[in-house]
Parts: sequence; C-alpha cells; structure tokens
Amino acid sequence: MIDIITMPKIKCATVEHIGDFSLIGEAFDKMKKLGDKAKLLNMNCKIFGFYTSRPCDMPVSQLRSMAGFSIEENVSLEGSDLEPYVFEGGKYATVLHKGPYDTLRKTYEKLFGELLPASKLKLTSKHSFEEYLNNPHVTEPSQLLTKIGISVE
Repeated sequence: MIDIITMPKIKCATVEHIGDFSLIGEAFDKMKKLGDKAKLLNMNCKIFGFYTSRPCDMPVSQLRSMAGFSIEENVSLEGSDLEPYVFEGGKYATVLHKGPYDTLRKTYEKLFGELLPASKLKLTSKHSFEEYLNNPHVTEPSQLLTKIGISVE
C-alpha cells in the first residue's frame, strides 16, 4: 500500500557513494564513524539514504547516492569530513519495507511494477530516499523497517 506524505526540509550530514546502490553500506559505515567522531550522531538523528540519480538514466558505475543523518540547522560540519546536504522535502509516495536490506529490491520492483502504475501518481525528478526506522546493529534482519519515498506531484 502506498501512503502519500509531505516530507519536511531536513538538514543532514552525509557521505557520498558513487556506483551500485546495493554497495552503499560502505558509505553508511564511514558516515557512522565520522558522525561518532564528531559527536553529532545520536538517538535523535534520523538515518537516511538519498538516491540522487536513477538507474534508468545512466550506467550503474555512475549512480550517485548519499548515506546521511539529520542534524539541527545551527550545527556546523567544519572539520568533520561529513558533507552538508539539505533534503528539500515535498510530496512523496511511500511504502514500508520490512526485512533485510538485501531484500529491498523486491519492494522496489513491486513499487515501480505494480503500486505506482496502479496509483496514477506522476513521478517528479526529485531525489528518492530511504529512511531507516530501526537500528540494524540491535535489530534482527527480519524486523528491520525501511520507509521508501519516491517524489510525486
């Protein structure tokens, strides 16, 4: 089932990943290390994957994405090796994926193959996102929750 939500503008600290989206885990590991070192990553942070290119538009080796976490507006990233990114928010079609990250592809296939075409929603060129709703270090893979968001008009 698709939910339509309005996402707020969110300032984030990020690490860029170029290449196959399924390998973004390395960027998440680096993001966590840098966020902990800078004492910015805490229980109040929301964790995101931002996908700034589309696989249908370019070779896999050129795909761009970011691993990130939310930060307060007044937080400076100077000296942290983390890059600032402002997620502009807006209207998103979302679905909830339950299960291991390596099964996200099945949810995307259902979303793009069935749910979005049936919904008649019009996609925009804005970035898509994944919000990781629980901690993979303390949660069984079968219980992981990931909100997938695709920008729509």
